[in-house]
Amino acid sequence: MSEKGPLKKERLEDLFRRWVFETGAVRSRFHEDGIFDEEAYAAADPKLLFVAREPNRTGAQVFDTAARNRSHIHLESATRIYEWAYGVFNGFPEFEDIPRAPSDIPPVLSKVAFMHLVKTTEGGVTVPEGFARRLERDRKFILDQIDIIAPDVVVGGLGDFELWGRIFGPGLDVKTTYGTRVFRHREMKVIDFYHPAYRISGAALYSLFQNVFRSKTFREL
Repeated sequence: MSEKGPLKKERLEDLFRRWVFETGAVRSRFHEDGIFDEEAYAAADPKLLFVAREPNRTGAQVFDTAARNRSHIHLESATRIYEWAYGVFNGFPEFEDIPRAPSDIPPVLSKVAFMHLVKTTEGGVTVPEGFARRLERDRKFILDQIDIIAPDVVVGGLGDFELWGRIFGPGLDVKTTYGTRVFRHREMKVIDFYHPAYRISGAALYSLFQNVFRSKTFREL
C-alpha cells in the first residue's frame, strides 16, 4: 500500500476497539464493518461507501469484516449492492447482463466499503427516538469511520433524510434528481437512496440508481 502511516483496516480496528470501550457495547454484538479488502478498495474508481442504519436484528448482515461474522450474510442486500457497484464499475450494462454466478459477487463487493451507523441492535425494532439517541452518542465514531474510509461517493439507505443532518450537521446544500436527494459533503458526493433490502424489484432499483448516478445534477455536485 502506498498510503503513509497505519493501513485503513488497522485504523478501523483501533476505532472499533475505542467504540466498544467508550460506549460499553457488548463485544460479541458489535458488528465490525468498513473495508473488506483494502487493496481492492484502494484500486477502485470511484471509491463507494454504502451506509445503512443498524445491523439486522436477526444477525444477518450485508457483509461484516470480522471473521467470526462472515458466514452471516444478508444475500438479498449483498446482491443489490453488488448490482449497483457492478453498474458503476462497468458502465451500467443492461440489468439482465450483469453476471450472477456465486463466484462473480465477492470480487466486486471486495472493492466497496459498507458501514452501519450504529454497530449493535437492541434486540427488537428500534424506535426513532432510541435510534436518534444512539446516533448522537456514536456520532464522533461514525464521522471518524467515514474519514478513514474516505469514499468518493456515499450511498445511504437510511430511510430518513434528517439523519444526514444529524451526522454531517445542518445547512446541507441538497439537490434533487430523479426524485432522489443528493448533496456534497467535503470531498464526498452523497446519494440518499433506498436500503438494498427495500421491497421493490432489483431491476427498478438498478435503473433508478443508474439514472441518478449518470444525471447532470449528480455529476456537477
